[in-house]
Parts: sequence; structure tokens; C-alpha cells
Amino acid sequence: YAFTATGCTFPIFFSVILYASLVPGIGTLVTMATYAIGVSLPVMLTSVFVAKFNQVAAERIARVDPKIQKASGYILLAAGFYLIYYYYYILTG
Repeated sequence: YAFTATGCTFPIFFSVILYASLVPGIGTLVTMATYAIGVSLPVMLTSVFVAKFNQVAAERIARVDPKIQKASGYILLAAGFYLIYYYYYILTG
């Protein structure tokens, strides 16, 4: 992700480095730390929310999985009967 996002983030990163090099004293460290937190925090929060959502989604799907399997079985049976009907009665007419 970081490699592909470089094209978008490099101009901003370069600007922050230039600005930090012009700030005297501890301002350089504060500028870079602020930038690092501002860039990493949204990525970390997104990762946590996606992981949590995947866990919740997997639990919900596991609860309805038997119903999904039964319904898909009926759909396959209906499709099979339709194909038998179609090929036997329609094509052999």
C-alpha cells in the first residue's frame, strides 16, 4: 500500500521535510512527529475497523450458513429439473 500511495503522498511528505528543515530547534521533531501521527493514525484506525467488521460479518454469515446451503441446494435442484425438462421436452420435441 505504501509503495503505491507514494505518488500521492510524496509531494506532501517532501513539503513537510522542507518545512521541518527550516523550523529551528525542537520544532523539527514536533513537525515530523505530527506528520507521522497524522499519516499513520487513519491507516491504523481503518485496519482495526476492517478487522472488526470482518469478524462480525463472519459470525453473522456462520449463523445463516445452514439456511444458505439449504436454499442453494433447492436452487440447484430446480435448475437441474428445468434443464432436464428443457432438453427432453423442448429440444427433442
